[in-house]
Amino acid sequence: MGPVHHWGSGMAVLAHHIPEAYVLAIRRAGPGLDVLTSVGGDPAIFRSVLFWLDVPPNLSALPSLGLMLSLGAGVERLTAAGTVPDHVAIGRISNDIQTEGMSDYVLLHVLRQHRQLARLQDEQRRHHWEWRLWPRARDVTVGILGLGRLGSEAARKLALMGFNVRGWSRRRRQVEGVESFAGDAELPSFLSACNHLVCLLPLTRETENILDARLFSKLPRGAFLINAGRGGHLDEAALLAALASGQLAGATLDVLRQEPPPADHIFFENPAILLTPHSAVCSTPEQIAPDVVENLRRAERGDPPLYPVDRKAGY
Repeated sequence: MGPVHHWGSGMAVLAHHIPEAYVLAIRRAGPGLDVLTSVGGDPAIFRSVLFWLDVPPNLSALPSLGLMLSLGAGVERLTAAGTVPDHVAIGRISNDIQTEGMSDYVLLHVLRQHRQLARLQDEQRRHHWEWRLWPRARDVTVGILGLGRLGSEAARKLALMGFNVRGWSRRRRQVEGVESFAGDAELPSFLSACNHLVCLLPLTRETENILDARLFSKLPRGAFLINAGRGGHLDEAALLAALASGQLAGATLDVLRQEPPPADHIFFENPAILLTPHSAVCSTPEQIAPDVVENLRRAERGDPPLYPVDRKAGY
């Protein structure tokens, strides 16, 4: 066991609605760190707040707060004006485990559609046997919306599999083996050849509802959509219309506007849609705890988090 870190005198961390297993792992990874799950008595003792799916109300009531740390990728709730006091840093967790998990998820679902596994399973249920030819990966174009850390690694893996890969981002990014597009002016050209479209964008004012009827109309007919970004990227009615018309052949969705969705959500009944329960990236408590503790140590020293959020950019 390494040396015990001496945390700031009387300072604590608020773990807001964090699953117990993660709280316990963080305590083990940071001996001496006072991780509390409720405010309780004195709100002035809290230097940092950990959150996942929801943000604690009235953050201004924590006068010593210096860091808001998201254990997930989504930080759009924090960047709205007035949500987090201006002097408080916002950080998120980003590590190799998350990057590997997302790229594996994207590769899985591109290959699932590329080799028509859903169709094969349906034919097996109907006791139907039919031999077919499949296109080569090099003749199929996969487009990645968002070439940040997650998108770049997904693009790299797809390129290694032989797919023709292109990526789009607000600012031009260079990834080996990937054709780069940037900005609104190049978006139509980017979309025009995408047989598969993968959304890994952050959710901002500019990207909300980006997956809409106008965007779908610029894809080749019969394209396939994978959204592992945020639920707010997708115009759900536009998706259903594109599937009904044949403009889109199908979709895999890891995120929805309402999570969990109601049991009668129309997506459950649509055979062209595969829903995964926001599980594209899953870090275990032991995997994520060291990164959390390092960010908390940095907050104690007055240093910025490892992956700070730009409030103006929204991510």
